[in-house]
Amino acid sequence: MRPTVTHDSNAAAGAAPAGLVPGLPPPGEAGPGRGLVPGPPPPREAGPGMGHVMSPRALLRTFGALLALTALTVTSSRVDLGEWNVVLALAIACTKAALVALFFMHLRYENRFQAVIVGAAAIFAVLFVTFVVFDTTQYQPGIREAAEKAAATSSRTAP
Repeated sequence: MRPTVTHDSNAAAGAAPAGLVPGLPPPGEAGPGRGLVPGPPPPREAGPGMGHVMSPRALLRTFGALLALTALTVTSSRVDLGEWNVVLALAIACTKAALVALFFMHLRYENRFQAVIVGAAAIFAVLFVTFVVFDTTQYQPGIREAAEKAAATSSRTAP
């Protein structure tokens, strides 16, 4: 057992007052978060540097939505919609990417600055894809003619 420190007028400056044990808080100050008794766990969202905790239900619902969208992608690939097949596939892919970014990457719960950065990146990605599509449409007639010639030649040589 530790001896208690008593008040001594000859004690060095900074000595503990009467009745206190060195290294322990004074009586009445011990409690949760004060050193002797462990405090409650920190809140689920404790501030900067701490991540947002998602409920398992929200994660499972997001996972289910991703599976449903994947099934829709596979199903839509087997239906001939002409030029709209690519549009539908890209729309489904963008929706899936948005779900992953919002829920699995926790962007839904971040501050506005991250939303602005992600939005700007998405706008630039759309612009780049648009420019590529414009560029490839210039060569489309030549590609179609070559495909027709190849089909005509292969049908003549086939037995």
